Amino acid sequence: MTADPRAGRVLRRAVARRLAVDSQTARALMDAAHRRLGRRSYAIRAACFLAALAAPAALTPRELRRRALLSFVGPLLHTPAALNAYAGGRDRLLGDPCGGLQRDAPGRPR
Repeated sequence: MTADPRAGRVLRRAVARRLAVDSQTARALMDAAHRRLGRRSYAIRAACFLAALAAPAALTPRELRRRALLSFVGPLLHTPAALNAYAGGRDRLLGDPCGGLQRDAPGRPR
């Protein structure tokens, strides 16, 4: 998926945390999106996804961050099987269905 295994782990952890899925599910979703998009498109979207979640992203216009997130998350959840994997076991987010996609604010309880 990625040339540097550490970069793959960072991305997998970010996907797992933001989508509130386990690491194995995140990897399966990422692998399917990588096959569907191709190496170059996947890499660009993954980099934009991570940049949109980084702390300095607050300086980036909200619409650009939203587009970066959706351009990566959309292909992750492209199939019915991916949506089922995403929807399963998400009880902790029932009160805030988009909670996993929001950037953590300092002092904000999770």
